[in-house]
Amino acid sequence: MNDPTDNQARLGFDIGTSPIDVFFDNVMLSFGVTPTLTVSPSNQPVTYEADSTKFTITSNTSWSVGDDATWLTVSPITGSNNDTLKVTFEENTTSSERVGTITISGGGIIRSVKVTQEVPTDIKDLKFIDNVPNAYMLFDNYPNPFNPSTSIRYAIPIISTVEIHIYNTLGQELEVFNAGLKEPGYYNITWQPKNLSSGIYFYTLAANSIDGKNNFLKTLKMQLMK
Repeated sequence: MNDPTDNQARLGFDIGTSPIDVFFDNVMLSFGVTPTLTVSPSNQPVTYEADSTKFTITSNTSWSVGDDATWLTVSPITGSNNDTLKVTFEENTTSSERVGTITISGGGIIRSVKVTQEVPTDIKDLKFIDNVPNAYMLFDNYPNPFNPSTSIRYAIPIISTVEIHIYNTLGQELEVFNAGLKEPGYYNITWQPKNLSSGIYFYTLAANSIDGKNNFLKTLKMQLMK
């Protein structure tokens, strides 16, 4: 015979705390206080690069967190009262903006906030075939101007050896990134110059297909601002 209380809400008290805690269906409420739960901001725009952002939870009850995006990681996933959510996101390697929804629930209240990740720099001007580039490309660095570091993004359509060269305005080579042999796809490197003054610098993509039939060389300008 079923316990008649199985389908009923359960109300419990913890008198070992001060003030007394009240539990309603395993949700903790402060005695005599209406539960509150707010999360801000409601929408957080973020860069296409891998990074993290934060949301602020203001609450007087316990809560739990869920999300609908595989490219997001949220911490913590449970908590109580006021806290800060840290949301870590992966690099956006797709050809479009993407949005992830994070849901915070507690005390019978449900709040949803969004992370909107921008499309990669210059991607909206490119043609895609199954997310594989159809030409060698070198994109504008981001951010620009920059300090202390910037991301340099490039595209490889066929298996190629790749190098990124950094120069000053005198044409002196400052650094070389030997990326080695790359499969078709989109890549980026991060340049964090040391002991360099503010000014204009140049970066060059040098790529050569392994069959020797395709070579690519392109140079773009960037600005270090300290």
